[in-house]
Amino acid sequence: MEFLEIILLIIAGFLVWKRPQNQKQAEKFLYSATFLMLLVWFVATKSMILPPGNY
Repeated sequence: MEFLEIILLIIAGFLVWKRPQNQKQAEKFLYSATFLMLLVWFVATKSMILPPGNY
Protein backbone atom coordinates (compact mmCIF):
# COMPACT_ATOMS: atom_id res chain seq x y z
CA MET A 1 0.00 0.00 0.00
CA GLU A 2 2.82 2.39 0.85
CA PHE A 3 4.44 1.65 -2.51
CA LEU A 4 1.21 2.61 -4.28
CA GLU A 5 1.16 5.90 -2.34
CA ILE A 6 4.75 6.65 -3.38
CA ILE A 7 3.97 5.85 -7.02
CA LEU A 8 0.91 8.14 -6.99
CA LEU A 9 2.97 10.98 -5.51
CA ILE A 10 5.74 10.47 -8.06
CA ILE A 11 3.21 10.53 -10.92
CA ALA A 12 1.67 13.73 -9.52
CA GLY A 13 5.07 15.38 -9.24
CA PHE A 14 6.02 14.27 -12.74
CA LEU A 15 2.80 15.66 -14.21
CA VAL A 16 3.29 19.04 -12.56
CA TRP A 17 6.94 19.16 -13.57
CA LYS A 18 6.67 18.01 -17.20
CA ARG A 19 3.07 18.90 -18.10
CA PRO A 20 1.82 21.88 -16.07
CA GLN A 21 -1.41 21.93 -18.09
CA ASN A 22 -2.39 18.62 -16.43
CA GLN A 23 -2.41 20.11 -12.94
CA LYS A 24 -5.98 18.99 -12.24
CA GLN A 25 -5.05 15.38 -12.98
CA ALA A 26 -2.01 15.70 -10.72
CA GLU A 27 -4.24 17.01 -7.94
CA LYS A 28 -6.44 13.93 -8.29
CA PHE A 29 -3.38 11.70 -7.84
CA LEU A 30 -2.35 13.77 -4.81
CA TYR A 31 -5.80 13.54 -3.25
CA SER A 32 -6.01 9.79 -3.82
CA ALA A 33 -2.56 9.26 -2.28
CA THR A 34 -3.58 11.37 0.73
CA PHE A 35 -6.80 9.38 1.12
CA LEU A 36 -4.86 6.12 0.99
CA MET A 37 -2.44 7.40 3.63
CA LEU A 38 -5.33 8.27 5.94
CA LEU A 39 -6.98 4.91 5.30
CA VAL A 40 -3.77 2.99 6.09
CA TRP A 41 -3.26 5.06 9.24
CA PHE A 42 -6.83 4.45 10.41
CA VAL A 43 -6.60 0.70 9.81
CA ALA A 44 -3.27 0.53 11.64
CA THR A 45 -4.54 2.49 14.65
CA LYS A 46 -8.17 1.32 14.69
CA SER A 47 -7.80 -0.57 17.95
CA MET A 48 -6.24 2.47 19.60
CA ILE A 49 -9.05 4.82 18.49
CA LEU A 50 -12.04 2.52 19.00
CA PRO A 51 -11.99 -0.10 21.75
CA PRO A 52 -12.05 -3.61 20.26
CA GLY A 53 -15.49 -5.19 20.14
CA ASN A 54 -17.45 -2.01 20.79
CA TYR A 55 -18.26 -0.97 17.25
